[in-house]
Amino acid sequence: MNKKAQFDLIEIIIFLITLSVLVMITIYVNDKVTTGYKELTPDVNSTAYKAIDKTNLTFKTGYDKLFLGLLFILLIGMGITAYQIQSSPIFIIVFLILTVISTWVSAIISNTYMKIEQTGVFHDSLTYLPMQTFVMEHLPIIIAGFGVILLIVTYSKNILFQRVGIDGQ
Repeated sequence: MNKKAQFDLIEIIIFLITLSVLVMITIYVNDKVTTGYKELTPDVNSTAYKAIDKTNLTFKTGYDKLFLGLLFILLIGMGITAYQIQSSPIFIIVFLILTVISTWVSAIISNTYMKIEQTGVFHDSLTYLPMQTFVMEHLPIIIAGFGVILLIVTYSKNILFQRVGIDGQ
C-alpha cells in the first residue's frame, strides 16, 4: 500500500520556503547588479536602460506567478495522487497526525518567512511578490485545509465506490 501522498505536505512546505527565499534573494541581487551596472555605465543610451528595466520588471513579476503556478500544480498533483492510491480507514489516524505535524511545521516556516520579511532587507523585493507573501503568511491555514481535503478524497472514495457498486480500484 502506497502512503507516499501523506508525506507530500511536508515536502511542499519545504519546497515553498526554499523557493520563496531563493526568489527574494534573486530579486535582491538582480536589483543590486542592475543599479551597479547603471552607475558604472552612465554613458549608455536610455534605450538600453529602458530595455533593462522592462526585462527586470517582467522577470520580477514573473516569479510571483511562477510561485503560485507551482503551488497549484503541486496541490493538484497531490489531489490526483490521493484519489488514485488505495487506502484503508485504519490509516485515518496516521493521516490526521501527519496533517497536524505538517500544519505545525508550516506555522514555523510561516513565522520564519514573516521574520525575514520584517527585517526590511528584502522590502524592495517583496513589493513584486504579493501572492507569494500572502501564501507564505497564510501557509498553516492552506496546509491544514488542503490536508483535510486530501483526507476526505483519500478515504471517502472507497465509500463512494461501495455505494455505487464499483469494486474499489
